[in-house]
Amino acid sequence: MNNLLTDPWLRITTQSGKKPTVALHQLTQIDGETVVDLHAPRADFKGAIYQLLLALLQCRFAPENREQWERYWLEPPDIGILFEAFSSVAPLFELFSDQGPVFMQDSELEPGDDVGISNLLIDASEGHFNKPGKVQAVAPQWAAVALFTMQINAPAGGRGHRVSLRGGGPLTTLVIPPTDSDKDTLWHRLWLNVLTLEELNQCTGNVDLDESTAIYPWAGSVRVSEKKGSETYPELAHPLHMYWSMPRRIRFAEPESGTFVCDLSGESCEQVVRAYTAKTYGHDYAGNWQHPLTPHVIETGKDTLTVKGQPGGLGYRHWLGTVLSTGDDKKKRVVARVVANYYHRRQWISDLDFTAEVMSSYPQLWVFGYDMDNMKARCWYETMLPLLSTDTEQQDALVHEASLYINAADDTRRALVSCVKQAWFSRPRDAKGDMSAIGNNFWELTEASFYATLQHLISGDREGAARDWHDALKRECIALFDRYTIHDASASGSGYREAIKARDGKGGLVHSLNRSKAMKALKATGESV
Repeated sequence: MNNLLTDPWLRITTQSGKKPTVALHQLTQIDGETVVDLHAPRADFKGAIYQLLLALLQCRFAPENREQWERYWLEPPDIGILFEAFSSVAPLFELFSDQGPVFMQDSELEPGDDVGISNLLIDASEGHFNKPGKVQAVAPQWAAVALFTMQINAPAGGRGHRVSLRGGGPLTTLVIPPTDSDKDTLWHRLWLNVLTLEELNQCTGNVDLDESTAIYPWAGSVRVSEKKGSETYPELAHPLHMYWSMPRRIRFAEPESGTFVCDLSGESCEQVVRAYTAKTYGHDYAGNWQHPLTPHVIETGKDTLTVKGQPGGLGYRHWLGTVLSTGDDKKKRVVARVVANYYHRRQWISDLDFTAEVMSSYPQLWVFGYDMDNMKARCWYETMLPLLSTDTEQQDALVHEASLYINAADDTRRALVSCVKQAWFSRPRDAKGDMSAIGNNFWELTEASFYATLQHLISGDREGAARDWHDALKRECIALFDRYTIHDASASGSGYREAIKARDGKGGLVHSLNRSKAMKALKATGESV
């Protein structure tokens, strides 16, 4: 295995359930069968491979306009067309070479104090996906994917260790067709997130820079950022550079040949990578980059910020700003460009106007990323959020109502946690310990009701939707409180009495829910005529 682009290494699944290994250009069909998905030994690798394939399509097969985009949506290209499109950049995807570029690496680095290959894994210190010390020999293709994953997600790493173009631990959002649609294939999952050249020209970056080094930063000498004024601003690179950002200067050690088992995939292989050389001061990204696959926060007078993973996972409380943009001219959270493009495309491509009565039949937004604490990975999160069918003119009203729903849910969650503490502790304010599991459980149990309520709202019944949501929040909150307190307390005695007081007494849960401004607003909406 020496070339990531031409050698077969991608594990796919076909419609019949076969799982062959193919080259990257074979992403539409193999042996007459449609490719439906890909596989990877780690969750973060799968997200990275999707982004790698998207980057290739965006660079080598981007449609000129919406008509060409629609043509390939309706009839995917055959593998010969993709092979021809990709072949011209194959020399840039060599993994080991003494002459010329090596994929995502600084080819000018001389061998030095080698670092173990496990250090390329973002979670290496925490072992969320791998046990520390157990990853010592990695097949070349998975070493390359680990490197790509690090470069596009690079966290803070101390002096001179640059973070990714999107910052450490950015969220990535990809539009996915409905699971029961004939368009739920690997090709259509990717193509939904490919920009036309017209759309790409609206992205941050300098489209007049068309040389390969402006797109693929490893194609020539890597920009070193040790001195002041060496930052990489959008005007210094092509928009396509965002797909291949390279904040870290790394070069693989020579692979070992023989008979091995890859410590990441468990597969037999004839080569392994055990180490790499690294130097500080790779690309130092600065300015208002806006990556097409990531939602952003835009605030007047400040640099644009990407939305990052946070403790507690992903769920409907992240729906606004991820599925629909929200905020005002002073500060707003805008969805990724690929999400905004999806809404526009639905207006001119009838085959994209998915309609359904159940959530599983809606297109989904695949949201994933690390929750980082500086250089430490606390957790990897991913979820699917439904892209509900709404007209563009309905979206402002939907954002307003969804904000009301989520604010009411957050008020309810805080009241629940506070009152559980009242029931559990004689001095609740002094109680220590992590209570986040209670809130997380609340978010999970109310998620289905939230989306059902939004669907009710979209159908035109604003009052009925508000009533449904108010009732669902109150019902689930009290049921959870009882589960955590009364059901766990003795049938009589102080534990039971304290739980009843914390639920029904003055200042208790029911009292707090009735006083909540957000819950009052919901109730008023539900009672309006």
